[in-house]
Amino acid sequence: MKDDKREILYRFRANKAESSMIEARYIQSSCSSISEFFRQIVINDMIVQSSEEELKNLNLLLKSIAQSVDKLSEESCTHSAKIQEVKREVDAAWQQLQSIQFTLRKLKH
Repeated sequence: MKDDKREILYRFRANKAESSMIEARYIQSSCSSISEFFRQIVINDMIVQSSEEELKNLNLLLKSIAQSVDKLSEESCTHSAKIQEVKREVDAAWQQLQSIQFTLRKLKH
């Protein structure tokens, strides 16, 4: 097809460290050329924008919820199975938040 012909050239600069990282990722990919690799990265990968303030607020909210659940579990034995379930869910949410924050920190550096 005529429309599939790639006539536009994009160029960018990289330092030696960046070039080494690019080459390493390219080698690990299943792409047959560096051009295909860049197209796949640019077209298919996500650009992640995060608000540190939002993540801090979410962190504080989860801490508050965890403290409230702990307080409830100390005060009430009647619904301990339900409270334990809620504690597990809060712990899971907490772990997910920590994982997201860790991943975002890695992406920044």
